[in-house]
Amino acid sequence: MALLNMLYFSLFGNQSNRKMFFSVHILYIDEGPAVYGHSAEENNKNLEFIMEICEKYKFTYTILPLESVFDIEINEALDMRVADEATA
Repeated sequence: MALLNMLYFSLFGNQSNRKMFFSVHILYIDEGPAVYGHSAEENNKNLEFIMEICEKYKFTYTILPLESVFDIEINEALDMRVADEATA
């Protein structure tokens, strides 16, 4: 969020003497269902938040599900948790 805010004010802010001249496109890799096992409802809520923020700042965006990057099925969800020392 802070980075998006900084980019927005660098591009469109009137108070800065140093303006940046480039276009911003946000690439959001959605890892919710594959990595964290988020439900469809949870995932949609997160995606709506990302889209809302991008639209607020007038940035174009692409949302890419992690499943399409690695060509995996949701039921083969990745387990990225760190093992507890007691169970290791």
